[in-house]
Amino acid sequence: MQLQLPAEFHLLLESGLIIDENLCEPLTEFFRAELPRLHLKLVRDLSYISQLAHYKEGMEITHVSYLRANRYQVHFVYTWHIFQGCIGMNETGEMRDKASFTLSDLGEITLDLSTFGTHSTADEL
Repeated sequence: MQLQLPAEFHLLLESGLIIDENLCEPLTEFFRAELPRLHLKLVRDLSYISQLAHYKEGMEITHVSYLRANRYQVHFVYTWHIFQGCIGMNETGEMRDKASFTLSDLGEITLDLSTFGTHSTADEL
């Protein structure tokens, strides 16, 4: 998934004054602002919890961490919910997750969502 940073970020990147880990806080704020557009794409397949598990609105971006070179991770948390009234099941849990991304010199963010595919209980072994 591709995102484009606003123009004010380009000035920071071009100046070279803010690089690497110093970009984490501005990137965190960027992801928080973009969250209404992104949140559904950041939810993993929850079927490994239960076929009935689904995302419950309210994702929060906690922070961005610097990995190396132009690679970062965005960390987030959200709530999942299982409801099956006929058997009295009403469960809620919290999912803490992260997604890696690269940041180009032109302010393009490429989120790596390749690991957000279907999971199974076999992944736990």
